[in-house]
Amino acid sequence: MTERLVELFLSLVSIDSPSGKEQLLRSHVLKLLQKQGISYRQDAYGNVLAFVNCTENPPLTFACHLDTVPNAVGVKAIIQEGVIHSDGTTALGADDKIAVALALLLAENKDLYGPFGLLFTVGEEEGLLGAKNLDPSLFEQLHQVYVFDTG
Repeated sequence: MTERLVELFLSLVSIDSPSGKEQLLRSHVLKLLQKQGISYRQDAYGNVLAFVNCTENPPLTFACHLDTVPNAVGVKAIIQEGVIHSDGTTALGADDKIAVALALLLAENKDLYGPFGLLFTVGEEEGLLGAKNLDPSLFEQLHQVYVFDTG
């Protein structure tokens, strides 16, 4: 599973997603969820709530954000002595793409777990904009939420 987590993470950092420009990463995440047969709802702001092993009201939801700081664009990730870092010309974007990778890994291994949700928000780096503007119909579905954030 560790190798797959690294593979997912490296694929995610190769997709630019600074705040306000998360569309490409969101599209990539949605394709991966669809491949796993996972249903989801996207609100008008661009936040996504995925329903894993359930169709609504997940008892537990793991949250992460799709955006990165502005200087995590054009990332060239390097693995050196077992550590992943950027080539030094950009930020790596691990905040919060490692959490997105972990969420996707949980989705890929959904048969090992009971029902849960995955919440992907936007605009976190600019003041939690996605969370503050989360559609009430999605917010009402959240019971216990664990936020994966590396920052």
